[in-house]
Amino acid sequence: MFNLISIKQNYHGKLEEAPIQRAAVIPTILLIPKPIVEDYSQLSFLEPKQESGEHPTWSNIRRIRTMIHNYNYVQELWVMRNEIDRPIREKIVQRYSTKGYAYVCPEQIYECVGEANFSVLVDLTEKVINLTDDLLVELDDFRANFPVYAKTHINSEILKRYGSVLTYSIDKNEILLAMLKKSPNTDYSSVTTLFGATTEELKQRYSTGYVRKSAEPVNSPLDHMAHL
Repeated sequence: MFNLISIKQNYHGKLEEAPIQRAAVIPTILLIPKPIVEDYSQLSFLEPKQESGEHPTWSNIRRIRTMIHNYNYVQELWVMRNEIDRPIREKIVQRYSTKGYAYVCPEQIYECVGEANFSVLVDLTEKVINLTDDLLVELDDFRANFPVYAKTHINSEILKRYGSVLTYSIDKNEILLAMLKKSPNTDYSSVTTLFGATTEELKQRYSTGYVRKSAEPVNSPLDHMAHL
């Protein structure tokens, strides 16, 4: 969870609605992937009996497995984005600025690096933004609710001899709580031609499968200039 927070801190509060702005404002993020080894044979799962009726969501082994798989996967996506972002950013800055950054319009970006190349960066950017957001919420839910569920399956008298069920709260840490807020929704209308798809098709493409809450409204208008 904190690995993802450290990644999101690089762009939190900077994203607007335009996909091109979002791809441009997120820098190349230096990170060393730290995948979780999926050795479930070493874990003991607290599965309810079949006749016990409704099951708490964190009794579902598949949900835990999916959470871990997606965490490993999103790190791979960030590495892929870095590999694509770095040469594109260098070309644009070398061509349009001598100060280490440049303000460029989409036409200048396409002319410099090609529409196909930049569309790959935009595509990966939207994937990692959405999956990082949703995984942070999923991991926070696990952190908060799995210990509560675990306590219902552990004999408290036996537990006294060993310690306590581990819990951790960030409820009073405003900085960390801000990281759990979803990024602004994307307006895909400006890139439908770039991808050859409708806005609805693009929304479906970048849906992660997690239940999402509406992002907070964005006050700034759709930008036609990108700051790299």
